[in-house]
Amino acid sequence: MYTSIITSLIIIFGCAYIGITYASKYEIAVNQISSFINAFKMLEFDISFLRLPLCETFERISKSQKGTVKKVFEYMSKELSDKRTDNAGDLFKASLNRYSKELLFGEEVKNTLYDFSENMGCMDVENEIVNIKAACVKLKFFEEEARESAKKNVKMCRGLGLLAGIFIVIVLC
Repeated sequence: MYTSIITSLIIIFGCAYIGITYASKYEIAVNQISSFINAFKMLEFDISFLRLPLCETFERISKSQKGTVKKVFEYMSKELSDKRTDNAGDLFKASLNRYSKELLFGEEVKNTLYDFSENMGCMDVENEIVNIKAACVKLKFFEEEARESAKKNVKMCRGLGLLAGIFIVIVLC
């Protein structure tokens, strides 16, 4: 009797955990978009006021970020410091492609980042700043969409995980 109760609880908690884990992907996506916005603001500041080389800028950005966004900028900083490439836009694309499985946001956000990379590093300072600001505006829009989506889907995923566990227990009993 006790083993069936314990087994039932394990199944319910396991399914609830799966639901919580799946729901966390929505929250991580929002955080990643927000991190890219912050990184672009730092990039804008470093380009317009500090006039730092991109290698140092990317290193500064990577130190201030966490998770996959940190990895993206660390990779770019390392590649530029090792002088493996001079084209920052291609390097940004390569970095996004390298960590694409860890980036949990939608295709629209990835397309915005790719569009940003098309003009990155090949214009004068004013146009670079305009490019960065345009990317930030687009990303803020997608961040709001992701927040709304997360607000709806996080509760649903958690609830479905718990309900699936209860359903499995009822079917097995």
